[in-house]
Amino acid sequence: MSKDEKLKERFVRWQALQILHTSDLSNRLMSTGLVVIGFLVTLFSFDSTWLSGKVEKILLFVGFFFVFSSVVIGIVGGASRLCGFRATTQLIKSRRENDEQKVNFYKSRQEVYDNNTRFCLSAQIVTMIFGIILLGATFGSYLYSNL
Repeated sequence: MSKDEKLKERFVRWQALQILHTSDLSNRLMSTGLVVIGFLVTLFSFDSTWLSGKVEKILLFVGFFFVFSSVVIGIVGGASRLCGFRATTQLIKSRRENDEQKVNFYKSRQEVYDNNTRFCLSAQIVTMIFGIILLGATFGSYLYSNL
């Protein structure tokens, strides 16, 4: 096995690990978001009188919005990723057929989908962090006012 073949094989393994970890992170963020949303819905179905201040209500609403947005962005990122996989398979088929026009077309589509997926993952992380911070501030404000 030549050095180039070893490097190519190493790159393919590394890329597969990157795909696996990106999917895993996105799924964990979506699961965490859904758990937080479920917790808030359950909390308000039993008693919503604990939330008395305007600031607490605003923080809670904005935090809920960010967490919900994170879940939606994760779904959009997953759809973009699936479209990227499809573009990759079409690119491979076009290369086998030696159709340069299709190769260029699918290569550009693949790049767009990959960029969208990366952007969605970054946006998902940021919105989840903001949502958790705002919800933490809401509960911290409640605890502080009741001590």
